[in-house]
Amino acid sequence: RRAAALAPEGDRAAEARLEAARSHLQAGEWGPARELLEPLSAGEGSVGLAALRELARLFERQGPADAAREAWDELARRTRAEERCRARRSGAGAARALLDWAGAEARLRTALEECAASPALLRQAVLADLGEVLLLAGRPDAAAEPLAAAAEMGTSPEGLRAFQILGRALEAAGRGQEALETYLRIGYLYPLSDSEVAGAFLRAGRLLESQGQLDQARAVYEKVAGDAAEGPAREAREHLARLAAPEDPR
Repeated sequence: RRAAALAPEGDRAAEARLEAARSHLQAGEWGPARELLEPLSAGEGSVGLAALRELARLFERQGPADAAREAWDELARRTRAEERCRARRSGAGAARALLDWAGAEARLRTALEECAASPALLRQAVLADLGEVLLLAGRPDAAAEPLAAAAEMGTSPEGLRAFQILGRALEAAGRGQEALETYLRIGYLYPLSDSEVAGAFLRAGRLLESQGQLDQARAVYEKVAGDAAEGPAREAREHLARLAAPEDPR
């Protein structure tokens, strides 16, 4: 703040105010940070964009969500390429927080159109987000297409997330066999030491049980019991013990 007061008006003063705002953010002082960021965010150049980005993140944490959505939309309008794609994605997240499914979907579809040259991992994340929004909006069949596309883009945290949501979407759409195949693929493509992966493989075991395929279910549980961390492994052992128990003659 002292540097901003001492600096002449112009870029140096704006940079000093931005750093003061960041210091307030680090201290959890949201009001003073917002007071500095709002006028800065209207400015041109790198400082204005940085201030707008910080302001959008502040609104994400503290609300209101509609202000976060507007700030991310403005950042998308003022940026290009990868940064624009990330701003669209964040704007979709803000719309999702408001249960504005149509708005979230529109922003994500726009991001996919605008971000063809963005890194593959970013496009994979946008596709996974789109599928999740469609599922939450009650459109599981529509959700399956972008989720499958994201899952097939390669093994990564976003690919795993897409696979997991795809399994849920297929179940919700009444496509149980496809859901089973999806959960099984997760267990073979990703390490069972990851609790999320082990959870998906356990879900495959339960679906196999529901179909009466008990030997295949046992094989799944045995793999989890042998390869997964203690929590999922313990659950797998419980399933194995239950399947091994004699049926109650009553």
